[in-house]
Amino acid sequence: MPDNIFGDRNYFFNFDALSGDENNAKLNHDRYELYVNNQYIGNKTLLNANDKISDVDDYLKAQGYTNFTTSLKGDHYEIEAAADDQSGIQDAISVYVRNR
Repeated sequence: MPDNIFGDRNYFFNFDALSGDENNAKLNHDRYELYVNNQYIGNKTLLNANDKISDVDDYLKAQGYTNFTTSLKGDHYEIEAAADDQSGIQDAISVYVRNR
């Protein structure tokens, strides 16, 4: 008796190929660890296709912070803040990750 309904053969389907949008298909949520001046603050999860990690930058700018740089290294999103803004940016990012 065969192990499955397809007989002795195993079939694998690539559902991304069916959508025609294999480069933008999102099967799992992307998750990034956020750091401010090398201190871990929390995680940012991209929940839908419109979310992007640069949304963090936009949030900080909306909060009035402009003296920072960001870089992505694997799943670590590193924010380098000026010393006088570090505490405020850390607080803002803490709020951001709790509310998103």
